[in-house]
This record gives sequence, structure tokens and C-alpha cells, in this order.
Amino acid sequence: MSSQPRSRPAALGMEIAAKLREALARRQVTQAELGKRVSISTSQISLYLRGKRSMSLDEFHSICAALELSADEVFSQAFLLTSGRQPG
Repeated sequence: MSSQPRSRPAALGMEIAAKLREALARRQVTQAELGKRVSISTSQISLYLRGKRSMSLDEFHSICAALELSADEVFSQAFLLTSGRQPG
């Protein structure tokens, strides 16, 4: 793991965070529950989901798996939305 602090996410990262927040709400999973499932502190989960800190690809994949989401689909949808293209 890098010793440098992670930066705030750009538009793509913010859209990914929004998609993950939506999934949490739909599944009625708390940030604390998610943190336990993926071995990430609740405070880190909160930072990621509020777009205050970027997550690693491994963390993104783990979070998606814990929420039963396809990481590819989440990323693709977020990319299309932030690139001005329409999904589907």
C-alpha cells in the first residue's frame, strides 16, 4: 500500500461513490455492516462513499462483491454518465 495519502476522486470517482451509496440504500446495508464485510473501517467507508477519498481498485472490487454488484457494470455506468454518453 502506498504511503502517500489518496486524493479526492474526480467526476468518475464521485459517480462510482454515488452508485455504491444507491446500492447500500437499496439493500438496506449500513456503512458499518459494509465495513465489516470488507474489513475496512466505517470511517474509511464513509470517506469513500462521500467522495472525500479515492478507494483502491481492490477496495472497489471488494465493496462491489459485498454488495453483490458487478464491478464492471458499476464502472461502465459511471464512465458513460461522466463522459456524456448514454448508458445502454
